[in-house]
Amino acid sequence: APIEDHDELRWLELDDLYAVAWLPADLPIVEQLQALLGPPPRSR
Repeated sequence: APIEDHDELRWLELDDLYAVAWLPADLPIVEQLQALLGPPPRSR
């Protein structure tokens, strides 16, 4: 499989974490960040 890289680097608000089309290899760290930081503010 070809190596995929990122097209863009930007800060996201916690409630926008899943508004990005993450590469499959990025999903484990995104999920760990959400677990560490808690639910988005609008669902607290």
